[in-house]
Amino acid sequence: MNIALSTSKTLLLISLIFISNASWSHTIPQTLEAYNTIYSDAYDLIIPENDQNIKLPLYIILPGGVGKKKYTNFRDQFIRPSINDKGLIFSPTISWKNCNAKKLEEAITSFISVATNTMNVDPNKIIIVGYSNGGMQGLQLAKDNAPLFSNLVLISSTFKITDTLTTPIHIIHGTRDRYFSIRKAQRAADKATALGCDITFVAAQGKTDYKAAQYIPELSAYVSQF
Repeated sequence: MNIALSTSKTLLLISLIFISNASWSHTIPQTLEAYNTIYSDAYDLIIPENDQNIKLPLYIILPGGVGKKKYTNFRDQFIRPSINDKGLIFSPTISWKNCNAKKLEEAITSFISVATNTMNVDPNKIIIVGYSNGGMQGLQLAKDNAPLFSNLVLISSTFKITDTLTTPIHIIHGTRDRYFSIRKAQRAADKATALGCDITFVAAQGKTDYKAAQYIPELSAYVSQF
């Protein structure tokens, strides 16, 4: 466990970075200590300073196939500047590559149980942020655990929505995406709307399918509403 402390005036940052394999279990822990006995070395967590002791959003980060070597840069260059200490950031390492969907679900739902019971987390602001392939993981989680998540954000993701999801979906897609064109993305969003999904579609002008940090303005604008 690595704990980094910042002594700036506005931030006390606790970053617990875990990068080895976990021993998965169906047990639902009730404390962070209990969670660590099951998922030791299996997640990244950032808790911002909260002097006012208010309930904060919890952002579940699914970075797709970024891999553990590139995750720290992905987080520090894109996720942290976008969220800007306005919520907790949690990412299970299993999501950093292709993974078993059930194990991913167990890791995330178990942590949410711990966070909402023991941390200053607003249970009505549990937000999935899926980048690239992480968007498909996020869609499956929202489908199977609809009441748990308040919002789902898809960024530069090759997505396909075939069911009516109750979780609002915010789609951010670059107009110069090479793998999933903006036209395909817009059509997919329109089909989801026709199914009855609550869709917001943001066309990020000039943005491509690489360098996640280029989407900081769009994600920051979304985060600002919470």
